[in-house]
Amino acid sequence: MLPALFYACTEQLCTQGIRRLWVLSGSDGWCESCLREIREAAPGDWPVISGELPGSTPAEKARLLLGQEFRHGVFDARRGLHSEALAMLTGTLQAGSWLILLLPPESQWQTRPDEDSLRWNDGGQMIPAPHFMRHFARTLIHPAHLCRYENRPFDMTLLPPQDARQPPDGTPTPAQQQTLEQLRCAESGIFCLTAARGRGKSAVAGLFLAETPGRHLLCAPAKVSVTVIQRYLHHSQQTEFIAPDNLLTLSETADISAYGWLVIDEAAMIPLPLLTRFAAVFPRILLLTTVQGYEGTGRGFLLKFCHSLPQFTALTLTQPVRWAEHDPAEAWLDEVLLLTEPAEKITPAGECEYQALTQRALCDDPDLLAGFYGLLTAAHYRTSPLDLRRLADAPGQHFALFRNRQQVTAALWLTDEGGLSEALTQSVWAGTRRPRGNLLAQSLAAHSYFPQAAQLRSRRISRIAVHTLYRRRVLGRELLLRTADAAKNSGIDYLSVSFGYTPELAAFWTSCGFRFARTGTHPEAVSGCYTAMLLLPLTPAGQALADAAEHQFARDCAVYSPVWGFSPVPPELAESLNEREWRMLAGFAYAAKPRAVAEPALILLQKEYPVQTTELSQLLSGNLEVLKARHISGKKALLDVLRQETAGILQTLRPQWAQQTAAEIRAF
Repeated sequence: MLPALFYACTEQLCTQGIRRLWVLSGSDGWCESCLREIREAAPGDWPVISGELPGSTPAEKARLLLGQEFRHGVFDARRGLHSEALAMLTGTLQAGSWLILLLPPESQWQTRPDEDSLRWNDGGQMIPAPHFMRHFARTLIHPAHLCRYENRPFDMTLLPPQDARQPPDGTPTPAQQQTLEQLRCAESGIFCLTAARGRGKSAVAGLFLAETPGRHLLCAPAKVSVTVIQRYLHHSQQTEFIAPDNLLTLSETADISAYGWLVIDEAAMIPLPLLTRFAAVFPRILLLTTVQGYEGTGRGFLLKFCHSLPQFTALTLTQPVRWAEHDPAEAWLDEVLLLTEPAEKITPAGECEYQALTQRALCDDPDLLAGFYGLLTAAHYRTSPLDLRRLADAPGQHFALFRNRQQVTAALWLTDEGGLSEALTQSVWAGTRRPRGNLLAQSLAAHSYFPQAAQLRSRRISRIAVHTLYRRRVLGRELLLRTADAAKNSGIDYLSVSFGYTPELAAFWTSCGFRFARTGTHPEAVSGCYTAMLLLPLTPAGQALADAAEHQFARDCAVYSPVWGFSPVPPELAESLNEREWRMLAGFAYAAKPRAVAEPALILLQKEYPVQTTELSQLLSGNLEVLKARHISGKKALLDVLRQETAGILQTLRPQWAQQTAAEIRAF
């Protein structure tokens, strides 16, 4: 039976222009019975995020809801809580909406395995999330949020009275009008309109396109995302929707002078190299994105891309349009997923205190968690609610910080890696196995020369950040020094770090004692930078690995640096293959080593044995006559032939070794 105040509370949501959270916690049958009753009594769109309820959208497809608006919504978290999907659904709900959240019985919140843990637990098994769920439970204490538990009394309460909110009448708000004026005056340039959900970004774009003469292009990762924008266009033929891949083709092959503006919605979801290409071609661009990391690169979209552009103008909207100020559902979402940066605390000058933390100690202190995670979010372009889940409950996480009283001034997050068996690491090296986790250790094993990197015990630096007001005080370096000492005392062989290469970042890490081990062969899709991987050895075994990796990296730089456009270390010009490179060739010939990884060894092979590699050289160069004569069509067919050709050369040059090595590799 519905509570007596249900209809009054629903009417209050409409009158005050707000959304409200309602948790239903109990058995499956009870939750679904309550939900049916609510939906029948409150007409609306009722999108459902669930893996079980009929007519629902799976959490992994919640992005399809972006750019749309709904009345009321349901998020089913009984089997797992997909944080980004929850944020996306909440952001689409109109004023006057209920957000119904289904949960298992309260007694199971901290003990029931969470299906979503398969995304952030590298162990590959579902695990409970007790630390996050304790944090979650704390956020429900506010009286604006309703929690109904099976077999427990429940009283629905009205919110305090507020003046009735005047709903939007379709005319721009003063802030939207100011933004439109800036765009109207622009003859060229790149404008980025950022705001949290519900601030009217899409309305500004729609109004601007509708009133601006000429032909325009509207781009987004999915056409459904621009539904709100298209409402303002009234089926106008002057604005054409185009998908990102088609836009890339257009920018490379067509005359774009016929177009006025390019508007890109959900821009943070589009890889930065594509955006860079568009920015170089189109003279007038409007980018729309949130600054919250649940729909792409988020806040880092500004950090890594926008401020590097010529003629860039930042625009923002802060006042909600879709709902009233101080909306309870938005306030709850911001608190539970830590979507907003914590308020600055004015702290006096003084010494910063160092502290190493367990997951429980960090997550059970709300202010400390908000300060620690907020500092990392502000500094790193990839931090998202998924990272919050990993930080709280994934095994093998370590944390350290400096703080001045209540202000977190520097934060460091590390993850355990390595310790794999010799047999498994050899399979990783050969490319036949790739178990989850151990990101950097496995990369060195699979895409470099060193399977032992995944056997040794290591800790990867996941995030590090120093508050802007406390930089130039060596806090970051001191954090790393103390953490390295603690790791060494725990038997860790080396620390590792990876980052999008820039000379400034490389200078910082090498000044802290880290040494280059590898750099990726292709730019990152998000940042457009090549990934650099460095090691800080802590034990003799770690030292031996770092020495060998750094020496081999210098040899590889002679091949890769023209591609990268930089050389992190002085390249070493080699004249002949060493044993690691011979083995890399065997991995390419007899296993699944990628061609890009084997490229330095393949080049040295041709250099040292030009007569024996004539055919291989023509194949590697893509000689069309040779490919046609050998009936080779397609990249896969060419790769297969290259492997066979390399295997034949190894058999000719080192027959006994080649036979023995091939047998070893095929046994992995």
